[in-house]
Amino acid sequence: MMTESGVPLILVVDDDRMVRLLARQALEQAGFVVEEAENGSVALAQFDCLNPDLVLLDVVMPILDGFETCSQIRHRAGGRRVPILMTTASDDVESIHRAFEVGATDFINKPLPWALLGYRVRYMLRSAAVLTKLSRSEERLRAAQQVARLGYWEWDLESDAVVLSEMSQLLLGEAGRRVTEFRDIIAAAYPDDQERLHVALRTAAAGAYPLTVEFRSQHASAREPTWIHAQGSVSQGAANRRQFSGTLQDISEIKRSEAQTRYLAYFDSLTGLPNRVSMAAQLEQWLSSCRRHGRSLAVLLLDLDNFKQINETLGHDAGDRLLSLVATRLRNSVRLEDSVAAVATGQHDSSLARMGGDEFTILLSEIASVEDAERIGERIVAAMREPISLDGHDVVVSASMGISVFPMDGDDPNILMANADAAMYHAKEAGGDRLAFYNKPMRSAAANRFSMEMALRRALERDQFMLHYQPKLDLASGRITSVEALLRWNHPDLGLVSPLEFIPLAEETGLILAITEWVLHTACAQARAWRAAICPDMSIAVNLSARHFRQPDLATQIADILAQHGLPPAAIEIEITESAIMGNMELAQAITSQLKALGCAVSIDDFGTGYSSLAYLKQFAVDHLKIDRSFIRGLPRDADDAAIVQAVVGMAGMLGMRVIAEGVETAQQLSHLVKLGCHEAQGYLISRPVSAEQIEALLLARGEGVAMLAESCA
Repeated sequence: MMTESGVPLILVVDDDRMVRLLARQALEQAGFVVEEAENGSVALAQFDCLNPDLVLLDVVMPILDGFETCSQIRHRAGGRRVPILMTTASDDVESIHRAFEVGATDFINKPLPWALLGYRVRYMLRSAAVLTKLSRSEERLRAAQQVARLGYWEWDLESDAVVLSEMSQLLLGEAGRRVTEFRDIIAAAYPDDQERLHVALRTAAAGAYPLTVEFRSQHASAREPTWIHAQGSVSQGAANRRQFSGTLQDISEIKRSEAQTRYLAYFDSLTGLPNRVSMAAQLEQWLSSCRRHGRSLAVLLLDLDNFKQINETLGHDAGDRLLSLVATRLRNSVRLEDSVAAVATGQHDSSLARMGGDEFTILLSEIASVEDAERIGERIVAAMREPISLDGHDVVVSASMGISVFPMDGDDPNILMANADAAMYHAKEAGGDRLAFYNKPMRSAAANRFSMEMALRRALERDQFMLHYQPKLDLASGRITSVEALLRWNHPDLGLVSPLEFIPLAEETGLILAITEWVLHTACAQARAWRAAICPDMSIAVNLSARHFRQPDLATQIADILAQHGLPPAAIEIEITESAIMGNMELAQAITSQLKALGCAVSIDDFGTGYSSLAYLKQFAVDHLKIDRSFIRGLPRDADDAAIVQAVVGMAGMLGMRVIAEGVETAQQLSHLVKLGCHEAQGYLISRPVSAEQIEALLLARGEGVAMLAESCA
């Protein structure tokens, strides 16, 4: 080890004290630091302690001679590369030979040439430094090759001998078998790759072009083959001998990545089924076969009914597990139908794929008749009705299926898929849990639906939505203190589009979230204007879709919007239908409680058409019940309707809720509602949904006409 000053340390080992003294003087005069040891045993202890840069070691010593000392130094952790200069008698050839055997770097004869000793030592240290650098470089190269799984090889074309680096040997060989000849390289490859590798090597060896080839190496102990990329070229070596040299690299990881990439490109990672790309290729291939042989083919497109509701209610993780279970059920169903169809038609094949989301496609090739496709489709739809066990619960998922048949419904893959899609939507619009075959009117309806969806996506950014408002009459005071905001779409070509047409589409596509946010902002801006200029306690009711109501941070969203418009929570009333609030009771309880804590009123809309159970109702922080118009229509003549309304008013009173009657159209209905103790009324008798300006006119007139109407009915 270099001293702190950077001067090399020399350990002189000799039993002759005078030799040690003279050696010290010569070496110190040459600029080295010197330590001494009188025998091998002391030298080993000194070596461990000092870690010298060079050892000058005598052969003949008592206790432990130079040979054994040299051998033990070489076996120490720091002794493998340290230079050892052994001193021997000038005629002791046997000792010189043995010195090299035990690991001596060099020898020098006695008597020692003291004047030259320093130069000899300096030369050995310089050579050792070069060797150390080279060794470290080789170690770094070896480490890099191990990381890169890269090896080197040489093939002597004259002798056919092959020399491989350690890594190349590892890639091609295995325990007990060494690669030393050209034929060994060929034998190391997979049988299927041997001919290709042989041709590539021989062709490149002839000088036609540099070698570049990929092949698999077979190891008996390996679970899977090692993919190797070989490169090389021919050069002229010593004595004009032609050398073929190059590299071998393990590219197994690259191959696995490529395979994974191919898998992801053609298969669905969640279900393991072929994906849309794979299905399109399969359909194209089968269509070509059917055209050649004049046979038919069916495309069955299946979509789960109400899957979005399951996803939103149980969570996306549960939704993913459900899709995996559905895929397994479809696999089993298709496998069953394969055997059924094979018996019926003599020749049949099918292919199942997940197209994305909750949509699956089944191809049936070479069907004998449309009835075959219908029978198989009916059995698959029926199989989907069976409950699926999910997280300890039985979940029932029905499906809608559309079927198009080649050649009657199209000759092109895209057309067949589009027609099956149109038929599927027809089945879904008919209530779901059924199948439908394609016909031309369906395509027109699908095109209209697509056009409507595209227009709906642009409606928000193009400011085509507007709000109309329908007032609510407080039956005790005869005044208008709140209104309900109702969304309208002013289509540039179609004019006002009915909410019954675009709201379901908005919910299905998820656009309802952005649209509802716009409604909340617009209603809040209008409420602030009215409260500042006309009616300080004015509130506006906003309808939330089931999808929006299930947002866990709904209360936070509404609080932020109210804060942006500088409104108190009492300015906004949230309306939600019974079916939506019952979709996830635990979440609904949490959200209604959060809204109540915020200070917003919550109304259950269309009450009476869903669960209408006191046991359910008392669990929610609800302020208002809006009796559905279907129960108001028969008042006061229909005794059943009257009894139902009276029961709802009584039930709400016990729970501390206000009751609002929807769809009030006659004075007789209003008069009866007043007698039953109903709190508010809404309907055409009071006002149709009108623009903000028209509502302002009513408010500015203090609703005199409406108040008189209420008083007369009282």
